[in-house]
Amino acid sequence: MLIDTNDQQQMQRYEKQKEWLIEEKLEKGEYTSSDIALVRVTDHLPLNGFISSIADVPFVYKMNNVAHEAVDRILEEQGLSWDERKDQARALTPLSTQYRSSVHFCLNGIVSSHMQGNFEGNPFVIIEPFSEHENDDNILAVRGEDTYFKGGLELSDKFIILVDKRYASQLIDSGIDESKVVFYKGDQAKALESMLIHIGIVPELVWKDYIIDSKTSPFIDNFIKGKQYPHDKHCFSESYVSDDEKTLVLWQKYGENFYSYLYSKVYGYTSSKKEEIDMLSKASGYDQKAVDTVVSLIKTIGMDNYKNIIDDYNATIIDKISKGEYPTNNQILAGVPLEIGNTHVK
Repeated sequence: MLIDTNDQQQMQRYEKQKEWLIEEKLEKGEYTSSDIALVRVTDHLPLNGFISSIADVPFVYKMNNVAHEAVDRILEEQGLSWDERKDQARALTPLSTQYRSSVHFCLNGIVSSHMQGNFEGNPFVIIEPFSEHENDDNILAVRGEDTYFKGGLELSDKFIILVDKRYASQLIDSGIDESKVVFYKGDQAKALESMLIHIGIVPELVWKDYIIDSKTSPFIDNFIKGKQYPHDKHCFSESYVSDDEKTLVLWQKYGENFYSYLYSKVYGYTSSKKEEIDMLSKASGYDQKAVDTVVSLIKTIGMDNYKNIIDDYNATIIDKISKGEYPTNNQILAGVPLEIGNTHVK
C-alpha cells in the first residue's frame, strides 16, 4: 500500500471517508478503546516488536549547549539573522543526549513540533491500537498529546509502521513483517491522517498541551476520565524528575568527552587544560564565561578548523552507533565509557 499525499484524487477519497467516519462516531456517541490509536513519530524502528525508551537505545541529538551558543554568537557577530544562522549553528553543534525512561505517544494524531520537541524529519510513524494496552500495568499517564509508558511498549500483532518511501532501504534486515508496513510519499501528517481514516480512526489535530477541539475530541477526554487513568503532564511526573537528574549527569559526561576531544585536537594534550575542560563540561548554554571561552577558542583556530573537528567528532559517534558499538544511556550511567578519538571518559 502506498499513500501519496500529492495525489489529489486519493486525498479527496480519504476526506470523504473522514466525513462518513465522523458521522458514524457521532451517532455512536462515545469512544471505547477500539476508537483510539497510539501514534509515535520516531527515527528508531522497533526491535523484535518492542519499542524501547531512549534510555535503553544509543540515543544522541543536538542541544542548545555551550558549544551551540558560542557558534551562534559568532554568526550573530557576522551579521546573520536568527533565521540565517540557526541551521549553521545546529550543524556545528556536538552531539549530546537526554535521558528518558518512558515511551511516549499521541492519541489519534501526531503532535506539532514545538520548542520542547522537534519531530520533523523522523521517517517512521508507529500506529498501535490502544485497545491492546488499555490495562497495561506500566501506564504512567494517558493524555491526548502525551500518553506514556514506563520502560517500553510491547507491540501487538496489529501495529502498523508508516514509512517515508525514501527510507525503504532501512527496513532491510529489520525483521519487520512487510504486511505491517505502509509507505507514503509527500506530507507525513497528511499521510498519517489518511492511514488513520483507512483503519477507522478519526484523526485529531494535536498541539503540545492538548488535542485541539473538534466534533470528536470530547469522546477521547470522556474515555480517559471514565477509565480514571493517571493524567499528569510529563513535566510534573515523578519519572520526569528522576530522568532529569540522570540527564544532568549524562550532559556532564558528554561535555567532558567533547571538550577533551576538542582540546586534544587543538593543543595535542588535555592535562594542563583540565580545569577549563571541567568548567565547560558542567556549564549550561546560559553560562557566559563558558560561552566566552569557547568563542575565544573557535576564533583562535578559525571556524573552518572548528567545523572539521565537530564533523569528525559527530561522524565517529554516528559510525559507532551504526556498528552497534555505542553504549546506551543506562550503560553509560552504569560506568561504560564513552570513547571518541583520544578521549576516554567514564
